[in-house]
Amino acid sequence: MKRSWGLAVLGLLLLGAGTLSAQQEVNRRHAVTPDMSIRIFGTFSSLRVIGWDVDSVAFTGAVSKGTRIDGGFGGQVGKPSPGAKFYIEAPASDAAIGKGGTLELRVPKGARVWVKSGSAAIDVSGI
Repeated sequence: MKRSWGLAVLGLLLLGAGTLSAQQEVNRRHAVTPDMSIRIFGTFSSLRVIGWDVDSVAFTGAVSKGTRIDGGFGGQVGKPSPGAKFYIEAPASDAAIGKGGTLELRVPKGARVWVKSGSAAIDVSGI
């Protein structure tokens, strides 16, 4: 009986490890102007937008392995950016079932944020 319990626990651990490896981390940070503008569109499951008292953007979370994130921050190198644009494209198999990733975006409280997705849950606070 103990052996089957141990195998069950091992199976759950391996299943969890497979789930983690099926994800890729998103971690993009950049100094921005307090009144910056950001556009995010594409395939993702949820996005949480949080206004904070810092003149920078933190775009973090996890998406399905193979998801393409294009875009970035505009402006001059070495100076705070006035804007950013990101396009998120999940693999066709994940997009079909609405499994595009869970993301968090922290922006200055005075920022303008534009978000478009097919059926994502979007939560906004502090702006």
